[in-house]
Parts: sequence; structure tokens; C-alpha cells
Amino acid sequence: MVRLFTVGAERLVLEGDMQDVSSSGFRLEHDNQRIRSGEEYRFESPDSSGLARVMWNRIMDNSVETGFFIVLRD
Repeated sequence: MVRLFTVGAERLVLEGDMQDVSSSGFRLEHDNQRIRSGEEYRFESPDSSGLARVMWNRIMDNSVETGFFIVLRD
């Protein structure tokens, strides 16, 4: 489970399930269709936290997949 927050305001945007993880990013499955490429969010997971930038979105019938580039790890 990953939680995303807006940068600065620390407002929870969504929670989602991490599908793939690499040293430079991750893919998240969630239900928020308002996230846009280029936006940055703070992320928190049981194993990691930091700042990530949205690189792409794939909107499907019942969910959304988003690819994130990790800008900074805490």
C-alpha cells in the first residue's frame, strides 16, 4: 500500500497498490483519474518514502495505473 500526498500541503490524495518497483520508480494501481503527468507527490510506503513525479497514466475500466519517477528518497 502506498499513500500519496500533495507537496507542501500534506493533504492525502490517494492510497494505491504498488505493482512494480525499481531503483528509479514504481507503478501504482489506484482509482484517482485526476492525477496528471508532471505533477509531484510525496509518497509513503512500508519500505520507502520520498518525492515522486508522475510520468504516465493508463486509465482502465475499473482502475488507473500510474508510473512514477522517484525524484528524492527520504
